[in-house]
Amino acid sequence: MNEEITISNSEKETKHIASKLLEKFLSGLESSALVIFLSGDLGTGKTQYVKGLGESLGIEEVIISPSYVYIRNYKYTLGTLKGELVHIDAWRVDGKEGFNYKEIEDFLKPGNVLAIEWAGNIPGGIENANTSYELVEVDIIDKGGETREIKTQYLGE
Repeated sequence: MNEEITISNSEKETKHIASKLLEKFLSGLESSALVIFLSGDLGTGKTQYVKGLGESLGIEEVIISPSYVYIRNYKYTLGTLKGELVHIDAWRVDGKEGFNYKEIEDFLKPGNVLAIEWAGNIPGGIENANTSYELVEVDIIDKGGETREIKTQYLGE
């Protein structure tokens, strides 16, 4: 397990850190999905991180938090690579009706980037999915003011 710790002093830097992570996995997206488990207190910058992923994928739509709809997805084309950025917020899920857990597995396909906030609220997680994906955990910690500590763990397939 590889871990990196990076300090961000602004929303712009948080987006840049997300962009750098995506660069590491871009070539692998042709054959597998990328799943990023995002954790951190409310307001620490998880959605800003996802915005950085979207900008790197060339998504022009405004990316907003899916807190009350659970899932928002954004299609992208980057050269010959096509897929979706799937932003999932499981904060309010915790076994509630109206959330289709199977839908997450449906998004696990090559080219797709899944950014899942509060992944621990999803019963059973995605461990039993029948497809190949790379897994990364990102924990964003508020250090006061605009400063954030971003811990990134590369968990592999």
